Amino acid sequence: MTQCEGLGHQRLGRVDHFHVGLVGPRGGNHVDGLGDDVDIGQGDVALGVRQGVAGIVLDARGRVAFEDRGDPHAADWTVTQAQIGLDGVGSSFVLRGPDGTAHAATSPLPGLVNVSNAALAIVVAHAAGVGLDVAIDAVAHAHEIPGRMERVVERGDGLPLCLVDYAHTPDALVLALEAVRPITPGRLIIVFGSDGDRDRGKRPIMGQIAARLADVLVVTDENPRSEDPASIRRAILDGVLGERPDGRDVHEVEPRSAAIRRALALAGDADTVIVTGKGHEPTQEIAGVFHRYNDRDVFLAARDERAGAAR
Repeated sequence: MTQCEGLGHQRLGRVDHFHVGLVGPRGGNHVDGLGDDVDIGQGDVALGVRQGVAGIVLDARGRVAFEDRGDPHAADWTVTQAQIGLDGVGSSFVLRGPDGTAHAATSPLPGLVNVSNAALAIVVAHAAGVGLDVAIDAVAHAHEIPGRMERVVERGDGLPLCLVDYAHTPDALVLALEAVRPITPGRLIIVFGSDGDRDRGKRPIMGQIAARLADVLVVTDENPRSEDPASIRRAILDGVLGERPDGRDVHEVEPRSAAIRRALALAGDADTVIVTGKGHEPTQEIAGVFHRYNDRDVFLAARDERAGAAR
């Protein structure tokens, strides 16, 4: 697997044949490695002209398009009737093929974004020669992926539902928050930041999105790398305050572990706390040093501390 910048830099130049190519939506982070003279579409072209390629295109709304050197905007495979269970676990949808036949499918992974992922997995497998029924059944029995809409603490006994997700781009953040809102009876609380030494333009945009779609915001550090963490947070907060000028229910907390603890302290059992940006990552990079850190571990430690204090 590679991203568009990898194809643009000919990292797969020695590969003569692809059976299936998958082209998904790109964010700013995915093109940071390209020079000014490299078109972000060049990677797609490099893949699309290879012999024997069947291309899969996914747009940000979850529409699946299957094409073989044809119009990449023609959706031969379409997703309809996507539903999330009321408990937030799993989803169901109908995948309609090029011949118009409807195929019922499910995914055990939560969130509408995983409808898109499941549909893509089914179509890619089928394009590679796997029977459609076999692909649908395999996706239905997929296991939870660490750091991808991962349920770390279940709702109840005074505790909120706590989720960890890897969303670190504007589009991904929208999908994550929109997926969680329907399963949140109370307030939606987000803990988030933005990477250092990466797409700087997305920082205020991420702040605007969080302020629009979440109720309570805890702005913190992600992987500052060589940048000043406070300057990254300021850029995020500029976007937050542009959307929410009164700064209501907006908190700036560092380090990241303290931010998660703050969010948990603010939450009741009707609320949902989602921490985004790092997902499964086992470290946090600050000033060139990799520190052992994991969002899931901090959630669990904070839960245990809260339970101990209540005794």
